[in-house]
Amino acid sequence: SSRKRARGIGAHGAIARAHLRDSDRRGGGAGFPDSRRALRGAVPESASALSFQKFASARSINDLEALAACIEGLGRSTQLEESRLAAIRTPILLVAGDQDAIAHEVAELARRIPSAKSVAIPGRDHMSTVPARQFKEAALEFLAEN
Repeated sequence: SSRKRARGIGAHGAIARAHLRDSDRRGGGAGFPDSRRALRGAVPESASALSFQKFASARSINDLEALAACIEGLGRSTQLEESRLAAIRTPILLVAGDQDAIAHEVAELARRIPSAKSVAIPGRDHMSTVPARQFKEAALEFLAEN
């Protein structure tokens, strides 16, 4: 079904983990607390949190509290276990803009997952990748193949 095939599209969990890892490197602490607070109505304290808040709140159907809870859950374990990545057999499409400072490790993640394919969208950043025609083309091609 389309629903089953669509599970492989999107890397928000991986992107959130990259946020968390980068936040830990900058001393932001596990769980990307600034983004959690921003999603819950606080003023974003970093450019990354502001970007994530704008992205998440751009669609009125998004449940910001649920997204904040997801970030909290991801914060409990920011390490991606190689054995678990290597065991993934579900086809996965990872798409990011080549100017994306947030999801900049997508190609490396795809190399670690045997069933993953990575696509870089030229000239796009984190906010402008999904609306790009190339994103839609990559998604349709992926769905047709899988």
